[in-house]
Amino acid sequence: MKNDTKKFVINTAFLIITQFFVILLSFIQQRVFAQNLGAQYLGLNNLFSNILSVLSISELGLATAFMSSLFEPLRRGNKETIVQTIVLFRRIYRYIGITILTLGSLINVIFIPYYYQLHGLNQSLKLGVLCFYFELYVINAVLGYFLIYIRILLIADGNSKIDSLILFGVRITITSLQIIMLFVYKSYVIYLLLMILSTLSYNVIVWFYTSRRYTWLLSSKYAVLKLSDSRFNILRTNIKQNFLIKVSDVVSKSFDTLFISISGSLNLIAIYSVNILIVNSILNIFTQLTDIVTSYIGQFENGSVNQSKAVKRLEFVFLSLSLVTGSAFNIFLPMFMTLWLNSSYVMDALNTALLAILIAIEVFKIFLNGCVNAFGLFEKISIVDIWKNIITIVITIVLFKALSTALFAVVLSCRIFGELLGVIARYLIVHHKIAN
Repeated sequence: MKNDTKKFVINTAFLIITQFFVILLSFIQQRVFAQNLGAQYLGLNNLFSNILSVLSISELGLATAFMSSLFEPLRRGNKETIVQTIVLFRRIYRYIGITILTLGSLINVIFIPYYYQLHGLNQSLKLGVLCFYFELYVINAVLGYFLIYIRILLIADGNSKIDSLILFGVRITITSLQIIMLFVYKSYVIYLLLMILSTLSYNVIVWFYTSRRYTWLLSSKYAVLKLSDSRFNILRTNIKQNFLIKVSDVVSKSFDTLFISISGSLNLIAIYSVNILIVNSILNIFTQLTDIVTSYIGQFENGSVNQSKAVKRLEFVFLSLSLVTGSAFNIFLPMFMTLWLNSSYVMDALNTALLAILIAIEVFKIFLNGCVNAFGLFEKISIVDIWKNIITIVITIVLFKALSTALFAVVLSCRIFGELLGVIARYLIVHHKIAN
């Protein structure tokens, strides 16, 4: 128990520190990108990223469901079941990769030329060049699906520190090279090629490390094995339910920005966007902890005293962490925003406090999501999240009609209300599972 806790603390600390530096360097990279390539290329880069995010929605929830199914065989040393699960995961990920490549190529033929004409880009770019840029973006997205399947075993076995170290080394190296190349050559092609090199390097290094650590994984003895029908049916159900949870999360995080884009002025959209960018950057650091929490709780026998103690210990840690993070955010956001951009992007005290409350709730929710993944409680949570989003959207629309002058306050208050409903439901479901 002490060794497991020590490993969790090390993994957590290492991940937070490395993610902080990666995000900090990413902020610098974005600034250099905008200064050297201009707003047009920055807009194209964001467009490509958003398109690929939509195409990648088919993957949502897949890795989490497969990881949850590995905890029991890992505890029991059941290599056959582990290999069966990994082989199935590899097959599905390859299908997803091929599908994204096909859809991405179709978008390049149909949508990109339409976008090119619609925005009059013929004055500054050739259509062939624009299509080439997008195809490089598609290739970068697809590469990850052919080798990264093996990563889930590393995470499920409590070795996320290794994954974080590899990712940190690759990201820092490649992002630094991108910044240098942007200064020297001001080339978007070089930027994209380095992005592909980053994805390829990370996947190859993780694949080689995991293959050597678990030498039996590629053994011909297990290569022809197939997952039993009962396990396959459970896994299929978990994937569907977890997909609904992930989609609900995307809807929850996207609705407020979309609503403000429809209801507010360009100035309000800009202010909200940069503030929510800071919120998401901070949450991205903590979100990486979900897999660590999942693997830490999942390694204990379900219903055991040690598992219950582990959950209670983490609950206190994340509750404290959420309060500290929210308080620090409320204090330092105005100062950071003034230094980073200027004081015109600083929200008033009420809306800053609402953002701080939202961050505090989201940080504690990360712990609960880890518990949900470890216990496989996807069915109940998927229902909760669907109803939570419906209630939030309805309340936002109704309140805005009555308080249209307080757009930020209405949107943030309603999102907080929705996230609070989700957190309370998760807390009750997780503790009911522990008690029984």
